[in-house]
Amino acid sequence: MTRRFATRCALAFACGLYSGAAGAAPASVYTAIQKCPAARLQLPALTLERGVHLCKGAGGYSVYVVSEPDRSWLALRREGRLFPLQEHMTVRFEAGHFPNVDGGKVVEWRVSETGAPFALIARIAYQDRDDAFKSGSTLIVYDLTADAPTFLSCP
Repeated sequence: MTRRFATRCALAFACGLYSGAAGAAPASVYTAIQKCPAARLQLPALTLERGVHLCKGAGGYSVYVVSEPDRSWLALRREGRLFPLQEHMTVRFEAGHFPNVDGGKVVEWRVSETGAPFALIARIAYQDRDDAFKSGSTLIVYDLTADAPTFLSCP
């Protein structure tokens, strides 16, 4: 098992996301967030027509990748409902400057044995707060078991 995979599994289990039957292990499904067709994204307060791409997700989700000059973030759509995730991916992001998800090639969906997604994991790259010549990346996890995706603050 790779270190990266082990970290992702630990995040999902540590946050109490998976409570499947004994012996039933969740699986990962990866979907691309690059080279997706351009799209228009209607948010409650504005419409984005540039820098937006619509990608296929898992379990009935679609993923919008929104690229702005100094950051990028995701929005999910399922059954006609839109869930922008930019608050924790950009506004409240504290690991560094200029957070972006569009450098990642895929997002990971943790799915139950029935194929239903219960978590979304995305990698966010950023510029170091103290040294502009250093960069880093971190994983961000959303719980998909509630009515709307919920940001998880995992150790």
